[in-house]
Amino acid sequence: VVLSGIGGAWNSVHIIDESERGVVLRFGEYTRTMMPGLRFTFPAPVETIEKVNVAQVRSQENQARMLTSDENLIELGFAVQYRVLDPANFLFEIEQPEGTLAEASDSAIREVVGTNQMDFILEQGRGEIASATRQLLQQILDRYDAGIEILSFNLQQVRPPNQVQAAFDDVVRAREDQVRFANEAQAYANQVIPEARGRAARVMEEAQGYRDSVIAQAEGESDRFVAVYEEYAKAPEVTRQRLYLQELENLYSTTPKVLLDANSSNNMLYLPLDGLGAGSGSRNM
Repeated sequence: VVLSGIGGAWNSVHIIDESERGVVLRFGEYTRTMMPGLRFTFPAPVETIEKVNVAQVRSQENQARMLTSDENLIELGFAVQYRVLDPANFLFEIEQPEGTLAEASDSAIREVVGTNQMDFILEQGRGEIASATRQLLQQILDRYDAGIEILSFNLQQVRPPNQVQAAFDDVVRAREDQVRFANEAQAYANQVIPEARGRAARVMEEAQGYRDSVIAQAEGESDRFVAVYEEYAKAPEVTRQRLYLQELENLYSTTPKVLLDANSSNNMLYLPLDGLGAGSGSRNM
């Protein structure tokens, strides 16, 4: 009896670690959850305790093949990291927590992938796909009262099936070439366009300068003509004689010649001294 009493007392004392929670059952029915520390229960079989680690980060990996929204087949490898949030729900609300988590993960990723196109998933959409799946998976588990908190959902592998991998690689290379050619074309445009704009601006400035010069010259000629006309209107004969003499001066100032008055005669003698000088110079040579 003494030994039995000691054994019962020993079974009534429990030390629960900081990372654990103690789920207490009374005749097999859940009654309470114990926090860390030194705890006591009724001796078994009246009450039993099951310790659950709530700090441990658990992980689960899976692979699946599924259809995208544009009806392409894609293979995914993903990993889920989680921890126990509610020990009682984790133990009693669902029969197989790990199996339920695997099925819920598969269902969530299929729903998210099924609403996105293959190109988006394979290229820039991995982070968005993983985030959306984690949120959806958490919602599913909350509806089940699974007592599980999803910490992360990571896509480890995203690729088309092996049967079409080669064709997909060709498409990827073609897109990379397209991006590269577009970048090269943009760089060439960034170089050529400023030069062309500079040349166009220079031509426009030269044209504007020529326009202003022509207009100013025309206006000057017009003003001079108006001034001459006004003088002519005042004294036609004098103005006519002055213009005549000016034209003769302009003409003979650029012509090599010598004019002599032959004994006050009305006849003028023209001596081409420039030609004679050139001729004598050539003979002396």
